[in-house]
Amino acid sequence: MRQAEPSATQQADSSPTGLAAGKARLLSQVEAAVPRGYPRWQWQAVAAGMVVLVLLGVLVIRSCSVSMPDLGGPGGLGAVGAPGQPAGSAVEALPAALRNTAACRPHSSGTGVDTCVIAAGDPLLSGGITGGRELSFQVQLVSGGRLAQTVQQWRSSAGTVVSDGAVFAAVSASATVLFADTRSGLRVDTGSFTGQSGARAFLARSGLLQ
Repeated sequence: MRQAEPSATQQADSSPTGLAAGKARLLSQVEAAVPRGYPRWQWQAVAAGMVVLVLLGVLVIRSCSVSMPDLGGPGGLGAVGAPGQPAGSAVEALPAALRNTAACRPHSSGTGVDTCVIAAGDPLLSGGITGGRELSFQVQLVSGGRLAQTVQQWRSSAGTVVSDGAVFAAVSASATVLFADTRSGLRVDTGSFTGQSGARAFLARSGLLQ
């Protein structure tokens, strides 16, 4: 006997087109059953955000570890480099002849004042201008406003004004040298000489007055 021929529906399902449609339906069912992952751009955004957070954390830690500058300072003359003060060392601002001859040390910690000594037998003191004694002097850098005020006081009280301009130099009644360079902020106060002529000779020899 002849077997029953397959129905039209069975023939359609066994055809290539029917198989493809069934496969597509199966894939759609599987995809619906399994949760979909996040889109790639979302993962990239999350990773970028984590990198930014890590960098911010590193910056915060480093900023906390940096020591704060010392905002305080002693009163009076103030340290070299304080606001309004010329930068640099006062000794370095001296003329070479004086800087290379004198032995200098800080007068006191944090004041910006140096005390210098020239030995008694040094050529700068030749001719007995100090009576055979060593010469001590103080040097400092002073802000423009305070130095101008100091010069004004010297001008009114000094015995003899030797130079009165951007560079001020005077010899006091006790034969000490008062020197101020308003361009650099340099101030020099010396000990006593034997007289006016000795003080003037020192100003010329030391290079303070060119």
